[in-house]
Amino acid sequence: MQCSTPARWPVAPQSLSLCAMAHTAGEPMTENTRLEALEGRLAHLERGLQDLSDALYRQQRELDALRLRNQQLMAEVEGGSQASSLTTPERPPHY
Repeated sequence: MQCSTPARWPVAPQSLSLCAMAHTAGEPMTENTRLEALEGRLAHLERGLQDLSDALYRQQRELDALRLRNQQLMAEVEGGSQASSLTTPERPPHY
């Protein structure tokens, strides 16, 4: 397999194309080299997917906690406004 893309440095390994990865080693793209490059990219993608999944899980837990706290505060506000409407309003001391 011949590639028309030359390797350029410095670049992050995850942004290298299969052709560039083979060129960086100074060898032609063989089936084995191509397979190794694909396996490396797959491992990188799996790690990224796991990192994103972990972040999403943490954010969902935080969102659930914030929603619960918001409901509690809203209940306090509603409870406070109902209690104050039942009592007679007091005149401020400066009157």
